[in-house]
Amino acid sequence: MFEERIALIALLVLAAWLFVGLPIIYLPSESVSQVVTKAPMFAPIFTTIIALFALIVASRQLALNRQNQRETLATATFREFLKLCIQYPDLASGEPSTEHDERYPWFVAHFLWAAEDVLEYAADAWEQNLSLYVEDHREYLENDTEFREKDFPTYSPKLRSFINKTLATLRANDMGTRTQ
Repeated sequence: MFEERIALIALLVLAAWLFVGLPIIYLPSESVSQVVTKAPMFAPIFTTIIALFALIVASRQLALNRQNQRETLATATFREFLKLCIQYPDLASGEPSTEHDERYPWFVAHFLWAAEDVLEYAADAWEQNLSLYVEDHREYLENDTEFREKDFPTYSPKLRSFINKTLATLRANDMGTRTQ
């Protein structure tokens, strides 16, 4: 949207130059020649306006680039988590084998770290996907006392809220299923 505005403004400036600026310079008349001779007085003002406009555009572009970089980092972190899911399907399912039992808390920590990044920088498109992983690891996230008391408080408020909300929704769904 912002880029479209920039293109539109550039087009308007070009049109103004073509239909106003060039005719003033090339149309012979005495009043035009007076405008042309006074132009150097206004040049610093126009230069300042153009420089301010360029500064605004540059700062906006830097902000967009920074946001894009953060989203890319978040998705790359989550991609690494998905690679771990493929490598350790028993951990990904939330039912670690006895062989991987000690690794499970670290696996969940990696998921939560990736989820924290995703929620911080690209939440809207990912919440449903993250909810599925919370559901897979529900037993640990809900009932592991050491995790709830020591690890859980160290995560961002946004992630904690998301996990609590998702777990509450899962519990409500369980209650609805039981009453039917």
